[in-house]
Amino acid sequence: MALDDAAMHRAGLAFLYRIIPILVATLLYGIYISLLITATRGLWQRGLKNHANIIILLVLYVLFFITSTLWSLEVAQLMGLVELLLDPQDLSTDGQFNVFYALIARETKLTSVLFESQMIVGDVLVIWRLSAIWFNNRIMVLMPLFWWGLMIINMIIEASHCNSGVSSTNYTELCKVTQVLAPVLSVVTNVSVMMLTLWKAWSLRSEFKHILRNRRNNKLFSIFVLLIESGTLYVIMLVIDLLVTSYVVGGNESVSRMISCISGYSTVQFVAIYPTLMLNVLRESIWNSPNDN
Repeated sequence: MALDDAAMHRAGLAFLYRIIPILVATLLYGIYISLLITATRGLWQRGLKNHANIIILLVLYVLFFITSTLWSLEVAQLMGLVELLLDPQDLSTDGQFNVFYALIARETKLTSVLFESQMIVGDVLVIWRLSAIWFNNRIMVLMPLFWWGLMIINMIIEASHCNSGVSSTNYTELCKVTQVLAPVLSVVTNVSVMMLTLWKAWSLRSEFKHILRNRRNNKLFSIFVLLIESGTLYVIMLVIDLLVTSYVVGGNESVSRMISCISGYSTVQFVAIYPTLMLNVLRESIWNSPNDN
């Protein structure tokens, strides 16, 4: 069925409000790939005979696979909209959009589980760094490991008991709770990492002041690296996304929905960027001794 002027306007808005989040996500995905290449080269130069480097490299590429899959699904949804508009198959305008949004709803379970898996894998590297900081008392790592374990349980519950589709009759309160808990548990995990890292930094504040005074390079960058290692910036990012997706709501073809999509798509990329960036800046870490490589 040919689209009238009102339907063309609606289709244009739908396409515009979908392609802008995709473009933002693609830009961030490109940044992530460049960081991944740099991190891979660094691990390769340090040598893969070290088992820790092999494990880190494996975690990085599991994270890459999940992130790439999520990005591909986002692009595929846009392509699905374009294909539907070019080949309406005698559907009315409402019928075309109902088919498109049903397609997105069917992928709800897959994208949710993948996003939760992405946060779980990314937090492995953050917890690993905390264990290196608390090398002399690694029992402290049990606190974030507890919350990290709850993230895995939450993901298994959602994967086992929730069907796709926000309008599905089987989409129970349990499923809504698991979706909300996923980023919340990641925030709590990283808050515990942040508290433990900053606690250790505070206990060594006199040594840190001495190190910063003797450093010739940018002292602000060293503090920035500390904020990355502690998970502080990661927590801020997730909290902002939670606030945006909770309070910025609107219809499917609205600016509010576009802003929510930009926030969600960007968060997917930042979850991958964050631990990869951390590996790239560890050489400037304030925890390193002058003799560290």
